[in-house]
Amino acid sequence: MKQVLVKTGIVLILSCNAVQVQAAPADMLSQQSRIDQIEQQQSAKRQAREERERINAPNVNLAPQTETAEAVQLPKEKVSFLIRKIEIECANKKYKASFNWTNQVLKQYEHHRIGVEGINILAKLLSESIIDKGYVTSRVVIPEQDLSLGTLKFIIIPGTIHDIRFAQDTWGTWRNAFPAGPGKLLNIRDLEQGLEQMKRVPNQDVTMQLVPGTNPGESDVVIDVKRGDKPWTVGLSIDDSGTESTGRLQATANIALYNPTGLNDIMSYSYTKDAEGNDSAYGTKNYYFSYSLPYKDYTFSVSKYRNRFYQTVPSIVPFLSSGQTDGMEISVQKLLYRDRTRKTQGQFKLIKRKRHSFINDTEIEVQRQETTAYQLGLLHRQYWGSSTIDMLLYYQKGMPWWQAEPGLTDQVEGTATTRYSLYGLNLNIAAPVKLGKVQGRYTFNLRGQYTTDVLYGADQFSIGGRYTVRGFDGEQTLSAENGIIIRNELSVAIPELRLEPYLGLDLGHVWGPSDEYLLGKNLAGAVFGIRGNLLKGLQYDAFIGTPIYKPEGFKTSKTALGFQVYYQF
Repeated sequence: MKQVLVKTGIVLILSCNAVQVQAAPADMLSQQSRIDQIEQQQSAKRQAREERERINAPNVNLAPQTETAEAVQLPKEKVSFLIRKIEIECANKKYKASFNWTNQVLKQYEHHRIGVEGINILAKLLSESIIDKGYVTSRVVIPEQDLSLGTLKFIIIPGTIHDIRFAQDTWGTWRNAFPAGPGKLLNIRDLEQGLEQMKRVPNQDVTMQLVPGTNPGESDVVIDVKRGDKPWTVGLSIDDSGTESTGRLQATANIALYNPTGLNDIMSYSYTKDAEGNDSAYGTKNYYFSYSLPYKDYTFSVSKYRNRFYQTVPSIVPFLSSGQTDGMEISVQKLLYRDRTRKTQGQFKLIKRKRHSFINDTEIEVQRQETTAYQLGLLHRQYWGSSTIDMLLYYQKGMPWWQAEPGLTDQVEGTATTRYSLYGLNLNIAAPVKLGKVQGRYTFNLRGQYTTDVLYGADQFSIGGRYTVRGFDGEQTLSAENGIIIRNELSVAIPELRLEPYLGLDLGHVWGPSDEYLLGKNLAGAVFGIRGNLLKGLQYDAFIGTPIYKPEGFKTSKTALGFQVYYQF
């Protein structure tokens, strides 16, 4: 690794002599480190945004809670029959396959003596099992039969969808949001999925009712949509999430279009720029675009971003150092399973990134990088009483796709590679807690990354700053191939004041082949803050943090102050 750095430094010196920039080798080598650190910070910011979107995703639970008895002791009755076989039939052969699983529900009661009361208990047990699977309009009936023959029969009357319609004339369609439609079995899970796909559009609230259809067993799904006054929002924000060298104050303008095509889609664009007014010496310019579209059990998303920074580097002859990263992500999520308390989704993501470095507007070609990776992930949400668990587990692999170029050291064993394999985990647990007479909320967040490969700086795991380990100003970070962050937060909402104080304690640890160049591997910090609303549309978050543990020589402020103010029109 050291040898590669020396070679890179020689190439950089030759490149800069060509443009008559007399920069020291240390300045040239630190150029890559600055770009890596900024890219790591921007990546952490994007991950935090994606995490918020996952946690705040709408949840719809329509099914009544059933108390299904797993092992019912049947009563002994004076009049009973020895039942050798229990048969469950579907009244409509078209839907028979959907109820094949019911044959196992009552299997354990075969070869028992059963009377009238026992038969009713088994019918109730079967009905509750069907409802628990989401078939809330399907019914179980007991036909006339001769029990002396030793066979007990039940018939399932499947509940189906006759029609899905809006309660009133409205813009858009429900068809790409709902996995089910007319003529299909009515499963409440499909309706929950459809409502969630529509409710993900921020300006529309969606509810539904089931009303009797034309024929027995049929139901109409009537959807009621309430939308905001405008199908768009415009927002302005300012915060101090930048760095001293490129501008700490960052101003952002964003616009979002809701349901622009009528397909329950979302389009958004944001532009961020440093707000310190010293454009000739340093600054940042970033944009982010995203678009997402649901299709039944799938959600398709695409995002594109550009992060650009520049700063004047003091040297024998001061020079302008700048970097630019262009990225694009395409993702597909697929619902794999859901019930009353759980939901699991699969995710495939394609990640494209281009990185460029410049000295006085002349590109440093040896630092140019164009990479592609894919990510396979599993997203899971679990409701446990009043607590919520959200998890993302993923595998990411660098690939030679989409015009990706091999890295300088890809073929050198034991050095950084763009053809890496890594595993990642993001776990979030939110639970209510009682603090005396006050209702509070505890949030636990764990993020981790593991690989056996050596990674380039932009792909490494970084700690230190408001999006990772709070309590640090973010001017200096620790990064390596592997890492873990644990964030703890206790908050108390005060509705009458429209604010929420919070207290946080964060820990971070990094390790890997690159850690030999670090001052240390661990950081710990604490933060106290207040978030809330001042006026309609005006939100704020202000905090003060302090390091609890940092390695010797690690430079950071004794107190890290931070804020964000956001106004939505």
